[in-house]
Amino acid sequence: VYQGQVTPTSSGAIVSYATTNAEVDSADNVSSCRGASASTTPGVWYQVEGNGLPLTASTCSDETTFDTQISVFQGGSCGTLACVNGNNDFCGLQSTVVWPSQVGEIYHVLVHGSNGSTGQFKLKISTDAERKINDFCETAEVVVAGDQVIFEFSGSLVDPD
Repeated sequence: VYQGQVTPTSSGAIVSYATTNAEVDSADNVSSCRGASASTTPGVWYQVEGNGLPLTASTCSDETTFDTQISVFQGGSCGTLACVNGNNDFCGLQSTVVWPSQVGEIYHVLVHGSNGSTGQFKLKISTDAERKINDFCETAEVVVAGDQVIFEFSGSLVDPD
């Protein structure tokens, strides 16, 4: 079930919904995505446009009532999506996923259950404005032998993936 586009903010754009009346996305052939398993449980989709900053999607909330997974994909159409990142059980039975975004790139975020779980959820999508861009393997800073590098770990966070 596609629920629309969400614009991330530094304080977090919040949407609430339920997977109870959603369907399994078998027609879209949604495979496992890093820490999230293949979508065999009903889920709902959101689109997020990248802004060049790291983005976070999280269902970690007292308002989330079931075992969630979050899968993030990129690609033009639902049948050709490529996994960006996924997570299952970052904070108890709820999930959080972080990924580096590209300006203007559309990301497809799937909130789905684990092991047949369905229920109510609160999804927060935010920019990680304080996080260093090279805090991800995909955006590692290139260092050449002989370069002088100053290491600073402030703004570097533990990845939930």
